[in-house]
Amino acid sequence: MKTNKIFILSLILLMIFNLTSCVRDTFTPPPDDCVDANIIANLTIKELKNLYDGTSQIVEITDNYIVEATVVSSDKRGNYYKTLIIQDETGGISIGIDRTYLYNNYPEGQKIYIMCKGLNLGLNGGVVSLGSTYDDDGVIKFGRIQGHVVIDEHIIRSCTNNPIEPTVLQTLDQVDEKYVNTLVKVENVQFVESMLDTTFANSQADEPISYNLNIEDSYSAVRILRTSGYCSFAMDSVPKGSGTMIAVLGLYNGDYQYVINRPEDLTFDKERFTPGEHIIVIPHLKDFEDLDLYSKGWTTQIVTGTVNWEVGEYNDSYYAQISNWNGQSNSTSEAWFISPSFDLTEIDAPILTFDNAMDYEGPDLQAKYSTNYDGTSDPSTADWTDLTFTLSNGDWNWKNSGNLELPKEASVCVAFIYTGSNSDGATWEIDNIRIRDNY
Repeated sequence: MKTNKIFILSLILLMIFNLTSCVRDTFTPPPDDCVDANIIANLTIKELKNLYDGTSQIVEITDNYIVEATVVSSDKRGNYYKTLIIQDETGGISIGIDRTYLYNNYPEGQKIYIMCKGLNLGLNGGVVSLGSTYDDDGVIKFGRIQGHVVIDEHIIRSCTNNPIEPTVLQTLDQVDEKYVNTLVKVENVQFVESMLDTTFANSQADEPISYNLNIEDSYSAVRILRTSGYCSFAMDSVPKGSGTMIAVLGLYNGDYQYVINRPEDLTFDKERFTPGEHIIVIPHLKDFEDLDLYSKGWTTQIVTGTVNWEVGEYNDSYYAQISNWNGQSNSTSEAWFISPSFDLTEIDAPILTFDNAMDYEGPDLQAKYSTNYDGTSDPSTADWTDLTFTLSNGDWNWKNSGNLELPKEASVCVAFIYTGSNSDGATWEIDNIRIRDNY
């Protein structure tokens, strides 16, 4: 009987091990010594980074600031080293910590509180980061937070573990400083063909070598995927298909780069595509936050004059804008802003929505759709149908267009048309252009 009990106990322990070993890294529970303290944050990550004045090499935080954020990095597979990446709804920041195996204390999804007083802000690769200082032969330099007691005084672990949902980027080039050190997701990506016979990095060299691998999307955008030579999957071959990438967006000395926590964050289970053959995704959003008027396949056509659409900015918000006023006079103008072609045959009730604002006197903005525009010719070569929408009443007041029905056709593009004369012309702005199913 005693032998049977030992056998049963061993079997139970084996079952428990098998169950727990199947849990994905992202859902690691918080540590047992977490604290559900009554801590109230009084500073966002964006506000924290704004404390860095840009003129000093190191800025000491002397006020009792508290930041609440969620961990999005993991050093479990070794692609991060003595670094935590945290984010909140306003952005992300890296924290240098002189401790290894950080995932044991700060797993992905762990909510933490940063007690900022006594810490320092400095630059790491040109990006504002949080850390401490150290004495290098009489020179004070910016570096990692050191000492277990000091680390635990400044980083308080809550008992909440709720992994961050990544921000979906439409293309690899939809990079912006507001996304730096946050978790993002990009679909329809693959390694460039010249990289298909390589590994993620090289851990077998005398000194492990990190790799900057090139990845591309269906719009021909190419960006860096950075992998450490010390990570556990350094010698794994890169996947040869295409698919979805979940990664932290980094910025180092002006170069944007993506960093994955584990190779499983590359779900490349589709056939490879030909770059430049755009894969148009429905629902479609054009919000200009990438500062690129022409991303996602949008184009412009100047029919009359020289005025064209451009990206505008106000209070960190971006949109498309156009005006025929040059500071002294108006000019006769007609300029089109045209979407790529969409296949809407599988959409139950396709609609277009957008926001618009305007000021000054001039003709109304127009919106149209076509089912036979070739994407490059003069718009007059195609048939266009007018769309009636809610217009801004001026004074830069934003109005939503309402739901504008589109046909269930195989090739549908929409266009915004600006017109003005040599005696008048309003300034128009548009944002948040969406093409989706009206569900």
